[in-house]
Amino acid sequence: MILKLFFKIYKLPTQGRQDFKPLNLWDGSVMKKEIITNSPDETKLFAQKFADQLKPGAILALTGNLGSGKTCFAKGIIEELTGTKENFQGSPTFALIQEYKALQDASGTVVRVYHFDFYRVKNAVELFQIGWQEYISDETGVCIIEWADLFPEILPAETKWIKFISEGNDKRRIVIRERAEDGK
Repeated sequence: MILKLFFKIYKLPTQGRQDFKPLNLWDGSVMKKEIITNSPDETKLFAQKFADQLKPGAILALTGNLGSGKTCFAKGIIEELTGTKENFQGSPTFALIQEYKALQDASGTVVRVYHFDFYRVKNAVELFQIGWQEYISDETGVCIIEWADLFPEILPAETKWIKFISEGNDKRRIVIRERAEDGK
């Protein structure tokens, strides 16, 4: 009921909102990949390689406990997409969002990177008030969302879910779930 009211207030369609549910890990149309990293440097390196495969319009939902590697991963992606190490401003825990201008893609389009942190967000209305719908609708942007599991209902079906699990010391298991190419 609250979600329907929310969509009415922001003039969002209430029909067909099933695309705003997180992917079901057991759904046959979902691909799951896992990787183990043994240090923050390995996590960042993996993120940089992962960034090379991203297309404009990608939405990455990062989940995991405090200190599990979400920000390190985000940093690797942002550094790779912007082409500089000096650009990263840290996790936007208090600002909610940091925006970066990335390098041009092959077609010459300038890609923007939107780095969100939902940790301190009280409700989804706050996100829509700062322009959430415009950010995730930007087909030339890449959205990286830390603590995305706090508001999974506002993320579209094509979101790539990336979970970080600490396995002691600096070892991390990174689990990636995304809709298969032929998924519905």
